[in-house]
Amino acid sequence: MKHVALPAMASLALAIACVSSTAKVAVTQAPELAWLADAQACAALTSFKLEQGQVTAAAFVASASAADFRAVPANFSTPFCRVRLTTTPALGASINHEVWLPVGHAWNGRFLGTGNGGFAGRIVYSALANGLSRGYAVANTDVGTHADTGFIQMAGDPQRVENYHQRAIHQMTVLGKAVTAEFYQRAPRYALFAGCSSGGFEAMTEALNYPTDYNGIVAGAPGIDFAGAGLFQGFSYAQTHVSAAAAIGANKLPAIEAAVLKQCDARDGLADGQIDDPARCSVNLEPLLCQGSETDQCLTRPQLDALAALRNGPVNPRSGQRYYPVFPAGAENAGGARARIAHLSTGTSIVDASPGPLTLVLGPGWRAERWSSFNFDTDAQAALAAYAPLAPSRPDLGPFMRAGGKLILFHGLRDANIFAQSSVDYYRKLHTTMGSANTEAFSRLYLVPGMDHCAGGTGPDEFGQVDWKAPAEGAPESDVIGSLDSWVSAGQAPATLVAAAYEGERLTRTRPLCPWPQVAKYQGGDIDHADSFICQAAPLEAAGL
Repeated sequence: MKHVALPAMASLALAIACVSSTAKVAVTQAPELAWLADAQACAALTSFKLEQGQVTAAAFVASASAADFRAVPANFSTPFCRVRLTTTPALGASINHEVWLPVGHAWNGRFLGTGNGGFAGRIVYSALANGLSRGYAVANTDVGTHADTGFIQMAGDPQRVENYHQRAIHQMTVLGKAVTAEFYQRAPRYALFAGCSSGGFEAMTEALNYPTDYNGIVAGAPGIDFAGAGLFQGFSYAQTHVSAAAAIGANKLPAIEAAVLKQCDARDGLADGQIDDPARCSVNLEPLLCQGSETDQCLTRPQLDALAALRNGPVNPRSGQRYYPVFPAGAENAGGARARIAHLSTGTSIVDASPGPLTLVLGPGWRAERWSSFNFDTDAQAALAAYAPLAPSRPDLGPFMRAGGKLILFHGLRDANIFAQSSVDYYRKLHTTMGSANTEAFSRLYLVPGMDHCAGGTGPDEFGQVDWKAPAEGAPESDVIGSLDSWVSAGQAPATLVAAAYEGERLTRTRPLCPWPQVAKYQGGDIDHADSFICQAAPLEAAGL
């Protein structure tokens, strides 16, 4: 990391000034001189007093790379003021934050909060670099868990639970805005937030609990229903561990997904290697049954029975209550499927035999092996009740809407980590609770066919999500953060977005992303071009309105 030496810069400035005044020669100002005032203002932030925390470091950075900051793009070269902050809301539960401030005339006058993934535990530098390159004053936090295995640390620690579920992002926002206003000597005009997965959960928590923190929010694959997801994780592990014969190896996943695609791919009118509406796909697993010796292309009867039960998910056998959506058709070989079906991770992961989120309500000794003694009438209800005040699942964002807030949700339909149907179910509840006209006045939901968890998959998956590159100038895909910004600042509500797929630098496919409940309908022409599709109303049974 290159830090500018201020005394040397000051001497150089004085020398150039003297030469200019006596010799009257034209002098081209060194780039570092243009940054001198910014560097000094940045260093001065170390003495900036905050009510809820403290500035632990502030330094001007002329250039940075992945060697300095994990996962920062190799071509990242934007100069900035790096501010590090710490808050300690409770003994032993400190939270670290960072704010990156563009210097010179690069600031667009806006503040961007960014989210985390997994259990957080560390600053996401790629999100900071992405926001900074767009011109935002940008912030991120480690959420106070201090490890990627955060749930294990949080079990039995209510302060860290509170940090993770809502306190950390709010404090990052309050402190980040204050530091931004101090550095530029004016407050940001607008504040936006963008995150996916845990970042999507954080986004929804902000919209629900702190409706005036942000003017606009992008929430991708939001983990709204932690209790339901935890129940599915424990249930799926139990089904594939009923016996050694029920275990399903990862080498079988491609064949399982291929069988599902064969049944459902063309149901949307186009055989293109992806399922545009998994909810309408009724899967018959029987064709996968081995007719002779077991191979990677088939399942034994115990494996087939385990997979059928797993796909259906946890259901109370007495009341019939469903606790989480069914497994999404076409996601059987996605990244999350290796955890949900093949259970390759062991021990300390959120999936398979781990404590997962249920640890927080059932105790740190809980493991999925105890599923045989799990009681839906007591344990499941305890989990749901304990998470009710923590999870942002209440479908009423009236205060956020009345404050002028705008919300864009997106979810990959091939997501095997957090199922897209959970976002659809939540959005339907918003329509019911707030009314369709109100809901559509301030929010949008975009479902992304073929996309895995936040990105990746078999379909177009790039549309400017935070943590990934912003669309290049002239690129065919949309910029979801830019669309949110335009909605907030200019009142331009987004309609159809465009997602793109690349192999290396080569563009391979674009597809429209339609605002739910509309779906993309093929009209003829090149199936790899977005303009061969139009958005139209979904079948009534799919919309459910």
